[in-house]
Amino acid sequence: MMHLVRNKLIKLSCAVLLCACISGCTNAGGGDSDTGSVRVWLSNPAGGVWLTQQSSTDFSTSSESADATVRVVPSTQYQTMDGFGASMTESSAYLMKTYLDEDELKEVCENLFGADGIHITLLRQPMGASDFSLTAWTYDDTDDNSADENLGNFSLDHEDTYIRPMLTLAYECSPGDLRLMATPWSPPAWMKTGLNLYGSSGGSLDEDYYDAYAEYFVKFLEAYKTAGTPVYAVTVQNEPEYAAPYPGMVMSASEQAAFIDVLAEKLAGSDVNSTLILGFDHNYDSLTYAETVLSSEASNAAGTAFHYYSSDLSHSNLTTLHDEYPDEGIWATECGTGTWIGSGADTGMFLDIMMHTIRFPRNYAKSYITWNVALDQNGVPKLDSTSSTNIGLVTIRSNVRNSVTYTNTYYGLGHTSKFVSPGAVRIYSDSGSEATSNSTDNSDRIETCAYKNTDGSIALVLLNSYEASKNVKVKYNGEWFVYTVPAQSAVTFTW
Repeated sequence: MMHLVRNKLIKLSCAVLLCACISGCTNAGGGDSDTGSVRVWLSNPAGGVWLTQQSSTDFSTSSESADATVRVVPSTQYQTMDGFGASMTESSAYLMKTYLDEDELKEVCENLFGADGIHITLLRQPMGASDFSLTAWTYDDTDDNSADENLGNFSLDHEDTYIRPMLTLAYECSPGDLRLMATPWSPPAWMKTGLNLYGSSGGSLDEDYYDAYAEYFVKFLEAYKTAGTPVYAVTVQNEPEYAAPYPGMVMSASEQAAFIDVLAEKLAGSDVNSTLILGFDHNYDSLTYAETVLSSEASNAAGTAFHYYSSDLSHSNLTTLHDEYPDEGIWATECGTGTWIGSGADTGMFLDIMMHTIRFPRNYAKSYITWNVALDQNGVPKLDSTSSTNIGLVTIRSNVRNSVTYTNTYYGLGHTSKFVSPGAVRIYSDSGSEATSNSTDNSDRIETCAYKNTDGSIALVLLNSYEASKNVKVKYNGEWFVYTVPAQSAVTFTW
């Protein structure tokens, strides 16, 4: 399930070409001196190849047959992308700071956030404890849950041990385009009707404290801005329809819409008045909640956020919502992976994240965010009643020092995050049955998503989920190339 267990990771920028031994890859060989106009990066789980640069290829006008044809049309443009990433949970920050020496830690951060790594450009930060924390806490906990309406006890000091140092390091490793969004799992217990942080017993947000909670957001945002890690967007409640057995809160759509209006007014009079407010932040299998928030009178939501934890693949719901509210944005904010996917096998888990990183943007999502940056070999630390089947982008063993494993999720996310910069626009590309011209199977087997970066470069992410290699013709501006994509593999082409 895991890959590249190393004390010193070979950086992705190195020209380590492993394709020569991979069945079906006809474009093997080459390196940094390769002069082809189209650069190629391959992951083939069955062959043990993970986001490895292959020989470049060139466009031509010669006639070649192919199993599928993918047209890329840069003049047909869709949403602007905010970024791709994960969450620096307290659990992730703890593992990184506790079990990695300074050199190893810097190497891991470079591989996560650096231009030569997978170049994460977006972090979704929990505001206080999440289910992947060491303890349950907020920024304004009080003895006996006594009210602190003036927020005299408000402090971010809890983050100073693990979270703040790791956020600072992430910014140092980034080439300058890392951004944050933030989400609370629970308000302070004294603001809730059940006086408890946990969603299963804490009740709802007391209406008497709407103003205090809005000020809580402002204080958090101002503190993060002062610390050099400004937050550009917030959602107001993680998974508001779930009474979680860990920090959480049930919040109805009407309650959320009402609080968003209070928060918007509070933000307008602050130094963080450009912060976007996103509604919902829960599963994509139903649009009712999101539609209620967006349809509320004079809605102050800039759009809605979604997770993918449902039994049905519901990406098309996002296009439906976009068509209903074309001026409102859509974000994929938590898409965690774990051993419940694909029977815990590499290939199944990798195909799953590749499918989602393609389908969410194809249905107007401006972001794709997984979950934990790091967990240990047992899927922890976590709070009680939280599943231990999750995996992070990296696994950091907690029984030895400096043991880092880069997971299939890391490579799956990297097929897009490394090559698509914030501000890129999604452009037209054939995908699914559109691209599979010589098959009676109309399910999405050859799937793609294409982008035009702000520098004019093009990135095409392609997944072949067939159990056989496929010759794929990519057509662009009257020229094309044909590439043999191994079975159940992914390729990113850039030019």
